[in-house]
Amino acid sequence: MAEVRIENLLKHVASVNHVKVRHLSGKYGIAVGYCPTHRTDTYIVYSPSIGVHSWYPHTGNCDDCSERSNCEKEIRQLAFEWKVSTREDMPPTELAKHLFDTVMRRLGWENKSEPD
Repeated sequence: MAEVRIENLLKHVASVNHVKVRHLSGKYGIAVGYCPTHRTDTYIVYSPSIGVHSWYPHTGNCDDCSERSNCEKEIRQLAFEWKVSTREDMPPTELAKHLFDTVMRRLGWENKSEPD
């Protein structure tokens, strides 16, 4: 029953954010889709400890970002919950890529963006 509620929550967040869902797992608390507004894949995650968050893959300078500590904390929490090993020296953008790529492989989902 909890997995169904998590799936519905993820679907709702995707709908509100106009994300076209390709994959969904209530067990892992993750939905993966494409956001035409941002022209990128979108990862919508649910965790009992951090709530619901949307992640947009990007490259950037994490050192200059005011959200670095929040991102790093949330990504490491998800990695802990999903039992994904991480390195301490990786910036949040690389941690997120590693985490989501690992989970996508575990779930057998293809990691492919839609064309513009």
